[in-house]
Amino acid sequence: YGSVATIVNCSVVGNTAKTMGGLSFINRQNGLSDAQAVNTASFANVAPDDVSDGAPNWRGKPEKFINCAFPKRANETTVVTDDPGFTDMAKGDFRLTADSVLRDAGVDDGQAGDLDLEKNPRRSEDTPPDIGCYEYDKSKVALGVKLAPLSGFVGTTFVFTPVIEGLSSDVPRTWTLTDTLGTATELTAAEAETGVKLTTPGKYLVTLTVRPEGGEPLSFVRGDRLHVAALTNYVNVASTTPREPYATPETAAANVNDVLAWTLDGSVVQVADGVYATGETVTLDGGVTLLSEHGAAKTSLVRGAKEPEFGIVTLNHTNAVLRGFTVTGGARTNGGGVLIAVNGGTVEDCVITNNQSGAWALDGAGVDCVSSKGVVRRCVVAFNRHTGNNAGPAGVRMANGRIENCLIANNNAALGQWGNNRVGGLLLEAPAVAYNCTVVSNRSHNACGGVRFENGSRAVNCAMYGNFLEKNGVTTPNADFLLPDSGAAVISNCAATVAVGVNGKTGDPMFRNPARGDWRLRRASPLVDAGRDVDFSEAPAKDLLGRPR
Repeated sequence: YGSVATIVNCSVVGNTAKTMGGLSFINRQNGLSDAQAVNTASFANVAPDDVSDGAPNWRGKPEKFINCAFPKRANETTVVTDDPGFTDMAKGDFRLTADSVLRDAGVDDGQAGDLDLEKNPRRSEDTPPDIGCYEYDKSKVALGVKLAPLSGFVGTTFVFTPVIEGLSSDVPRTWTLTDTLGTATELTAAEAETGVKLTTPGKYLVTLTVRPEGGEPLSFVRGDRLHVAALTNYVNVASTTPREPYATPETAAANVNDVLAWTLDGSVVQVADGVYATGETVTLDGGVTLLSEHGAAKTSLVRGAKEPEFGIVTLNHTNAVLRGFTVTGGARTNGGGVLIAVNGGTVEDCVITNNQSGAWALDGAGVDCVSSKGVVRRCVVAFNRHTGNNAGPAGVRMANGRIENCLIANNNAALGQWGNNRVGGLLLEAPAVAYNCTVVSNRSHNACGGVRFENGSRAVNCAMYGNFLEKNGVTTPNADFLLPDSGAAVISNCAATVAVGVNGKTGDPMFRNPARGDWRLRRASPLVDAGRDVDFSEAPAKDLLGRPR
């Protein structure tokens, strides 16, 4: 960090921290700094608690990364790739291969100096510098492999293009694909270079072998594997024959986290009934749908009693979906149960219960959503708790996004000693919106037991009843909502003990059996048919039980 520092032609690889794992320009006193990076590569860094846009490989003002290479785009000059083309990243060899996309991809602005890390010339007359700390040596005989695409589902046609330097481009050659089990398949140049359809899921090593006239054969093995993904991967806690890539029920993984490395955007992971002690956070940072076979009543994601504290699930992709699980036992500062991070995701048909956050955690203990692309739908969020001082909501915090058709009940933020941010049930921050939610029987030490509205938040067709404040041994009933200190929230057709917003409803809601946790409405309830029929593109189509609205 620092305000005017510059990093040029460096490789930042394989570093680990809770936040800011890779290349980060942060001024501790003033936030994001004006430092810049030029021609720099940042890959394979780890930062489990970092939810910023470029995490874990870059963090800072996007425009300050000039001709850099990352897995996630910073700006229009970024070389975006999951495969930087290092010689052997696992063994710490970050020199570039002949087929690396980092070759000649830098900008020559005079800052890089004349020599690379190994004191090889950095500049040439006809090409710009490479990205990273090593300049590729163009004087040697070298082979490389370019794949198009790098990954795909079964049935995808892959084209293999040779990169041959120092030899004739028509030198005789063959290709070999070696699958996950070590089975090798040879392809002719004609087959591989015009396109071959792969129908067996797995990760393949690709070997190019050339046979120059009068010389010994030369081979190049692409270090990363070509990935052919199954449309559906399987998990079963009772699996006795797990085998990668877990593409059939008979070869299912026994642990959810084992299977995620074998998925692509668009994959479905089907989880059989059972209780799954995840061992660490399940992170959906791709467009993957993780779904249970028979719903939340039969499938749980849990933290084991003797395991260190961690959140159960993090979603961080627009198309990530968690569907049909009980999520329980999580503990972390933001989203002990579920965190929907900056890139979004959808949680639906889940029961999120008995999760917690501790002291100074201002985020949701059950669910914490910080993304405009975050959706919480048809979930029960209950019996979650905050255990420390100055804590946020015990149930749900929607800093952005939308929550719909959810029951938020019996969450407790009254366990600490003080704190103005305490909310038992739901905290809505602008521009988050809640549709058709029932917020009941939650408790808080301060602020309110039910729903706290921040300026610019919205709620439509929500019921808020039977929430409490507990302070200094005194219990105050009907602490169902708290309006913004300044500004206004947009509240329509909501019901509470005291009327609130436009068309606010009051009176006995006539829940079926609150003592047994049955918050469905009786036929004679004044809340029946009392909602607002909002634009169908906004309104939820089904209720918590899946019935049409």
